[in-house]
Amino acid sequence: MSNLKLLAQLSKDAGVTIGPAPYVDALSRADGPAATYLQLMRHNITQIAAGMAQN
Repeated sequence: MSNLKLLAQLSKDAGVTIGPAPYVDALSRADGPAATYLQLMRHNITQIAAGMAQN
């Protein structure tokens, strides 16, 4: 996830769209979408499901 060129090439080769990055290393700010661990998990699951629906 840290190498955007590689991610872009892999998505191009696979014919899929890159979705928004999930929260993996830390929570968001207090007013963000992943301020608590439970919110982080809900946010990431929602983002993954939306990405799967696009592809």
